[in-house]
Amino acid sequence: MKYRGKTIPFPVLRLGNTEKVMEAIKYINELRTQVQSLQIFASTLDKRKDDRIDRAKRLSARLKEYEEILDLKERKETLTHLMKYQEHMKNTMKLLPFQTDLQGYQMQKLDKRIAAIGEISDADAMQLLDRNEDEFYQYLFYTSARYIKALEEPKFQELRQILDSDETPEKLVNEFNKYMRKSENVRKLQRVFPIIITTCISAHKIGEPEPLFDMTIMDEASQCNVAISLVPIIRGEKLMLVGDPQQLKPVILLDELTNRKLRRKYHVADEYDYRENSIYKTYLACDAVSDEILLRNHYRCNKKIIDFNNKKYYNSKLQVQSDSRERQPLVYVNVDGGPGDMKNTSPAEVEEIMRYAGENPDKSIAVITPFVNQRILIERGIKENGFEHVVCGTVHAFQGDEKDVVLFSTALSDRTGKGTYDWLKNNKELINVATSRAKDKLILLADGKELERLHQGNEDDDLYELVQYVKMNGESKITEKHISSRALGIQPFSTETEAAFMKNLTHALAFCNILLN
Repeated sequence: MKYRGKTIPFPVLRLGNTEKVMEAIKYINELRTQVQSLQIFASTLDKRKDDRIDRAKRLSARLKEYEEILDLKERKETLTHLMKYQEHMKNTMKLLPFQTDLQGYQMQKLDKRIAAIGEISDADAMQLLDRNEDEFYQYLFYTSARYIKALEEPKFQELRQILDSDETPEKLVNEFNKYMRKSENVRKLQRVFPIIITTCISAHKIGEPEPLFDMTIMDEASQCNVAISLVPIIRGEKLMLVGDPQQLKPVILLDELTNRKLRRKYHVADEYDYRENSIYKTYLACDAVSDEILLRNHYRCNKKIIDFNNKKYYNSKLQVQSDSRERQPLVYVNVDGGPGDMKNTSPAEVEEIMRYAGENPDKSIAVITPFVNQRILIERGIKENGFEHVVCGTVHAFQGDEKDVVLFSTALSDRTGKGTYDWLKNNKELINVATSRAKDKLILLADGKELERLHQGNEDDDLYELVQYVKMNGESKITEKHISSRALGIQPFSTETEAAFMKNLTHALAFCNILLN
């Protein structure tokens, strides 16, 4: 971000391993040099201050109303489901008159409040933003510079000694980390750099295990295990988890037997199961109070590519905003693999991949495969052909990434056993991530004969459905897997347990009425 050709010295620090800390030290010193000769006048920063404060207050109030609208609509949906449930059950149980009256009154109140607030659009928020970009950038530039200049104050003398030191990088990093282990030093530095970015595993280097930040934001929380997540969590007063529970969960090295013994010994509930749950899924299972918001606008994939995932895994809640105009976004390549030399490999698929890569040097291409052995073969082919525009990996390597074209190499062969296929066919996180990395084109390679052998007419087979979807250019039937999530549209009273609860509640209300009469 620049202001009149100058980079805005935005006060954000990226810490972590030795390399990242050295980069941070270099960055701080560059900022110090950059602002050294700047003259900063309070009048420049205070210009239109009152107007900005007023706009911010009004925007904040509008955002609170928007949150209220979401809550009201969720409550209305729940009440609607309850009333439908009772309508369904009215023939088998006697409902009390006041139940219907109460629910009708509640629905009226909800509708009245929703109508009072009205619909809130993006345009409402945009009107309250300061659209004078030059003035906004000016404000950012000089405000940031003023905070950077504060590093020259006496209270930062110890830090400046480290920053100006001629010691070796290793010793310099050690001294900086030692400085950052003291909470008082972290709090001082936050006045200059209020935002610190690091990894879960490196968060222990920042102060004592106590709340030091207003908020901890964890990105890709669906890939963070519970144990390591606690390190950054306890350093923030509030917590925001950003992630997708429909994508890959953490890679856990703890073996199943040991995990089971530890769970039994310490009475660990299912929702805290270390092997099965990310920190995101644990919170989803345990926290019924916090807000859960779906970022529903999808900008990456061609509509035909993401439609499979949308219907299959996201309750059709995603709104596709992609500008991809690819005429043939879905391509199925039937590969007669023949006998494989190694388990979980398909040399024939590798040949097809190399052929496509050679014919499309202008595309950024990712080759994704579920199997390590197939990845090794593909990477060897990429290296031998000198394809710099092609990268290959297992699904875990590509979460968060995107390419113009994705080739999904299933590597099914006559050596693929039932156990392997059972692991793959309904691995929703793997399939979801693999297919949703493609912006313009998804090419799926599979041995159709082996696929049919392994499928065996099983109705519950996500991989088989995906192949049919790609083969039929997105026109095949998709079996939706409804996800119980507030963000994806929770389905109250959808399970036997919930239905039983509603039945018992109705009986309890009936019993209360008998007592009253």
